[in-house]
Amino acid sequence: MSIVTNLILTFSLSEDTLSKEKEINLFFNNGRDFKIVSVDSDETKIVYGGSKYFETNIYLGAYNHLDIPELIKHLDDIEWVERENVQLIIKEDQDKKFKIIELT
Repeated sequence: MSIVTNLILTFSLSEDTLSKEKEINLFFNNGRDFKIVSVDSDETKIVYGGSKYFETNIYLGAYNHLDIPELIKHLDDIEWVERENVQLIIKEDQDKKFKIIELT
């Protein structure tokens, strides 16, 4: 049975984006590989709405059986320049809306 979590991750442009992406993708989710993709990657760079490209770090992913507490711990262990600007936005399978989780 599938239990999908939709995930959006945002963080400051002050961060070393490529380095942070590599660190984030080191997360190992319940024996499954974890990959989050930037909306600004060469594979996905398009205008999503409006007439401009995003001017912020936004990463997306959808995962089966995501261990959210472990992901939060993984993100919390990363050294961020502006930790206060990291936002994990998730919608679990049965949720009606997204919730925002901020690092402590």
